[in-house]
This record gives sequence, C-alpha cells and structure tokens, in this order.
Amino acid sequence: MNTTLPGQTTPAQADVLSLITTDREDTLWPFEFVDPPEEDQMEFPEPDDLLDISDFFGADVTCMKLIYLQDRMDEIEALYRQELDHLNRWKERRTAILQRQYDFFSKSLENWLTITNQKTANLPHGALQFRKQPIRVEVLDEQSIINAGVFIRVKQSPDKSAIRKHYQQTGEIVDGCNIIEPEPKFSLKLIRKEELKNVQSQNPTTAG
Repeated sequence: MNTTLPGQTTPAQADVLSLITTDREDTLWPFEFVDPPEEDQMEFPEPDDLLDISDFFGADVTCMKLIYLQDRMDEIEALYRQELDHLNRWKERRTAILQRQYDFFSKSLENWLTITNQKTANLPHGALQFRKQPIRVEVLDEQSIINAGVFIRVKQSPDKSAIRKHYQQTGEIVDGCNIIEPEPKFSLKLIRKEELKNVQSQNPTTAG
C-alpha cells in the first residue's frame, strides 16, 4: 500500500533526485546535474550493478542524466576538434616549408647523379640510386577490354541479401549458411532542453 502523501516523493524518487540539483530559473528544465568529480576520483559501478529505476519518473530523470553526460562529451569533442584543427593547420604550415627544402636538396642530388652519369652513389650519410620502375598499364577504352572478355576479373561472393529474403519468404536455410536472429536492440532517443522548449512553444496547452 502506498502511504506517500500528495506532494511528497517516494523513496525511489528521492534516490534519483539525490543525483541532481534544482535550477529554479528554468521551469521548462527543472533539473541541473552536478559536474562529476575527476575521473581518477570516481568510483565506477560494477558491470552488473545497475541503477534501480522503479517508475516513469525515475526513467525520465535518468534520461536527463544521459542528456547531461552526452552534452558534456559533445563539449569535449568540440574542443578536441578545434584543437585538432589548429594543430593540423600548424603542422601543414611547418611541414610545407620543410618539405619544399627537402625536395630542393633531393632534386639537387638526383640532378648530380644524372649529370655525372652515375646509377648509384654510396655516401657516408646516404645511398643514392636510380631504381627501375615496373611498367604500368593505362586503360584508354575500358569497354573494349570488357567486350573482349579476356583480360577481366569477376569476383564471386554470396548474395546475403538474396539469402536473407529467401529465408524470410520460405523459412528454408540455404546450404552452407546459418541464420542468426539477434535479440531486439535497445534504442534511445534523448530530448534535449532546446527540443523540449520548441515542443512546448508549438503546443501552448501543454506548456503549463
């Protein structure tokens, strides 16, 4: 028997609410989660130790916790991308200058071998040589080669889509195959604060 009085929270709700603090300035999004401690100070639960969710309220607050965590991860990802973009541009500028100098000296050595009519040169700090390169085939008319039917490659592989369709229509398992029917996959779509405001602005009767 439920002895909770109107306006009171159940013990299960109190446990969930202990994870959050109230943000009185935002009535559309009444909860704001406290930043977690540093990773090396956190106590992570065991893999099978799950949060005890007893009702829709607890489930919805857990979704809010996921939104908070996802937003924090998105912020970290955005910062990482900005820093990475900055570092990539810096790397490209610096290496471009060095690469031009490298190419200049490399071409100078190649020119030296050429004008001295040498195939190789073994130096204390480098081995220079002209290596014979394999011939390359340049296809000028691909359709003519295909029509000839000689110098073409055909890769054969099982048509999994056709096998799956055949099984769904007939229930027959094709020889050499095994049909795997996975368990339903859990799906989660979080509704962020901005999306909630948009929904409530479009439906004024539900905003109160």
